[in-house]
Amino acid sequence: MGTGRPTSVHPAWWHYVRPDEATRVGRSHDAGSWEIGNEPVNDERGARMSTTPPRRSRIAIAIAAAVGLVLPAAGASAQTAEPDPREGLGGGYQDAETAIWNMEHLANRERPPGFINPNNLGDFAYVNSDMAFSGHHAFVGSYAGVQIWDISNPRSPSLRTAVACPGGQGDVSVNGNLMFVSVQQLGTVDCQPLASGGEELRGVRVFDISDITSPVQVAAVQTCRGSHTHTVVEDLDDPGNVYVYVNGTSGVRGDSPEGLECHVGPTVEVNGRTVPSSNPEDFDADTLTDRYQIEVIQVPVANPEQAEIVNEPRLFADEETGNPVGLRGQTDACHDITAYPEIGLAAGACEGNGLLIDITDPANPVRVDAVEDTEHFAYWHSATFNNDGTTVVFTDELGGGVAPTCVPTVDENDGANAIFEIHDTADGPRMEFASYYKIPNNQTMQENCVAHNGNLLPVPGRDIKVQAWYQGGISVMDFTDPHEPFEIAFFDRGPLDEDQLVLSGFWSAYYYNGYIYGSEIARGLDVLELIPSEYLSEEELAQAAAVRLREHTAQSQTMITDADRSACAGVDPVTFGDTAGVHAAAVGCVAGYGIAQGYENGNFGFGANVRRDQMAAFVARTLETAGVELPASPPDAFNDDDGTRHEESINQLAELGVVAGTTETTFTPGAPVTRAQTAALVVRAVELILDEDLAAPRSPFTDVSSANRHVRDIDAAHAAGLVYGTTRTTFAPGQPVQRGQMGSILARALELFHYELVELTPRS
Repeated sequence: MGTGRPTSVHPAWWHYVRPDEATRVGRSHDAGSWEIGNEPVNDERGARMSTTPPRRSRIAIAIAAAVGLVLPAAGASAQTAEPDPREGLGGGYQDAETAIWNMEHLANRERPPGFINPNNLGDFAYVNSDMAFSGHHAFVGSYAGVQIWDISNPRSPSLRTAVACPGGQGDVSVNGNLMFVSVQQLGTVDCQPLASGGEELRGVRVFDISDITSPVQVAAVQTCRGSHTHTVVEDLDDPGNVYVYVNGTSGVRGDSPEGLECHVGPTVEVNGRTVPSSNPEDFDADTLTDRYQIEVIQVPVANPEQAEIVNEPRLFADEETGNPVGLRGQTDACHDITAYPEIGLAAGACEGNGLLIDITDPANPVRVDAVEDTEHFAYWHSATFNNDGTTVVFTDELGGGVAPTCVPTVDENDGANAIFEIHDTADGPRMEFASYYKIPNNQTMQENCVAHNGNLLPVPGRDIKVQAWYQGGISVMDFTDPHEPFEIAFFDRGPLDEDQLVLSGFWSAYYYNGYIYGSEIARGLDVLELIPSEYLSEEELAQAAAVRLREHTAQSQTMITDADRSACAGVDPVTFGDTAGVHAAAVGCVAGYGIAQGYENGNFGFGANVRRDQMAAFVARTLETAGVELPASPPDAFNDDDGTRHEESINQLAELGVVAGTTETTFTPGAPVTRAQTAALVVRAVELILDEDLAAPRSPFTDVSSANRHVRDIDAAHAAGLVYGTTRTTFAPGQPVQRGQMGSILARALELFHYELVELTPRS
């Protein structure tokens, strides 16, 4: 472990798994309960959090946060399983021994045909690379193309689309309906192997993924050194364009595609060979060279086919002379750049240096600080900010990712993370070294292992990184104190081959919407889940899982806010003259979305019964908030609501099949809506929005018989966490619903939509 790791060792829970053993072990936790509103909320997560948390549990956590209940954080101290179970694991492909600590392995999916060489599992032409996410899909890049996996059920991912498009290394990003793929070598513009004779592409592909089952390439931007990686940068002031920072690490290409002029720059003779020079004395500000720079591609979101290079900033230049070789001679490109537009900075991991870059003008990035480490860092590889932008973690890819550097003969700080604090100074932001972090050097000589790609686990008040270490597995690091990082969870397999080093292991490991996804070079896609431990409480994990992102690419970092954890945190609440009590926060939320409205006197009437016509209006507005287009001119459904205030909403919902009348021709708009009717209305609306039927396991309510016409809706609403009983075993289906209770029910529906990644737009 790196410098700063505390040496105290305490009892720690871990599990060593051999192929003939069960694949998981959990800790027992007592079930509990709390109350939200006047309705008891039973915590049904049960004894083992390794099972998928029911929707109602996570919604309950989000509602609790919205109404101000304080959830305790777990105390953290430095502990790792001793003796470390990762040492001495047996090897194999799908039968390797594994060690796992404070997480559960849920699923593995092998690479599909066309993305694997069965005769050489580590064949670079087919290996998996980086990942991105959009909605319920994981995009797994590879040297052979992109696999799009449906992860709506993380325990059972299924392949949705496979885009065969060679051109290594296939790093992938997603932004809206666009997918970007890096091409360094081995591919043509039309997604064929080079041997086909087509025009070679070295640069960035742009795909339209509005139909995720059939991505269409709409642009292919050529660059002089290809694209080893890239970073999509949003302009916070101009949503009409995104920018792609291209990191080319190959030599300058010898061919000249149309519209592209490439220049190697000064060269020198070395052992009878002509090679590019890295001597700053051979350069000046006017030297023509496509080294010592990145490319910036501007992509009009509405017309991505017009993507083009708009800048070639020399981020490594001497600030006074403009000489492009202004840092270490090794630094002629960035390997990876992580952009964080909300703080106006990017972190560049640039071969021989780590950079801070001002990206307030995304088309014109400017270096503001640079650090180096000649003792321990061989190759600055990637970077991750903490959420508030006060710390940055750089990785060192010692050995290029193909060497065994997690062994006892390698220094514990080589091939590690370097953690820097970021300080505001009169001269701008400056980095200050804090510590190193590395997994234990107990891997074998048959395992390529070094620090690689990861992202943040969004636990409030803590800085935690999930990270891939190739055949060193996945490690979860707490760096809340940047001077004393420590490990809090891991997963590791034995070597792919016990007799020789065959390339394998996790290229990337990312936390996304409650789960950890790993892109395994040879073994495919893995899914894991953290479980409660002495380092992460059940409440902290629930708070992290409440963060629902509609898309995520680790190199395009976004700030996690309360609005990412809760639908109700995403709007300004409305207060009323009679605002008070347990339903106040929920009513304020739904009123903030324009769903609930008060009376002319400024009060809401929390204790008044909700009429059937009012409930129809509330539900119709909820549908609009969730993006459902209501019928413009629905037929008149009932004859007893003509001319009433909410007639249009009633007719719209009747047309959509959400409401039914008390008879074929009457709606009885002024009658109080019952709890059973409310469950039916809300369930039908939710199912319409989600376009799926809710699960309806039998509820515990003894006063809802199987003969009740609304039994299925009550069961479904209860299972989804939308309604609760008046007691643990009674529902009181015929009891009227009060306006305050209605607000809580609709707030829970909004939280469910948030969890299911439905975009919510407040009504004007």
